[in-house]
Amino acid sequence: MKLSKIGILTAFLTSSLYIAPNTIAATQGTLDPTSNGSFEVTLTIPDRVQISGLQDIDFGTFVSGDFNYDYPLCVYSNTPTAQYGVTVTGDGTAGAFTLTNGTDTIPYAVYWNETAGTTTGEMLLTAGTKLGNRAGANQQSYICASGGDSANIHVWIQDANMRNITNGTYTGTMTVFIDPA
Repeated sequence: MKLSKIGILTAFLTSSLYIAPNTIAATQGTLDPTSNGSFEVTLTIPDRVQISGLQDIDFGTFVSGDFNYDYPLCVYSNTPTAQYGVTVTGDGTAGAFTLTNGTDTIPYAVYWNETAGTTTGEMLLTAGTKLGNRAGANQQSYICASGGDSANIHVWIQDANMRNITNGTYTGTMTVFIDPA
């Protein structure tokens, strides 16, 4: 079988274009009065996010009027853009935002703001739907010890949803899921 010069040249060029994943190969020492060698050290830091500063909410006893509760919290991201996505779910049917006494339910609304300590610019969340590309995560401290809180959550229960409802204690759980955007 005869190989053409072009085939041999193509095989040579293709094999010579291979680049090893590590650009520095380990070198071994020599047998001398002193010896040294070198090797590459690699570490990969993945995208990481964390939410902290969450707190239980106790609205107390309903008399009349809407119940509103908002507070700042910490979203940390080690990504260069400080962006993140947020998905919030309740423990109602299909993740709905509801409180229940075991029989009756009271719906509530949840808002997210990527600026801590304010409701200005907040966005109404749909349970279980990701709100992506949020900006301004704290990049200095994963618990916001420096750089400050970086987001705000607001829970709103309308007066009309609490009227004509069976008495009792209503509870629910909200879950906040943060991911790198």
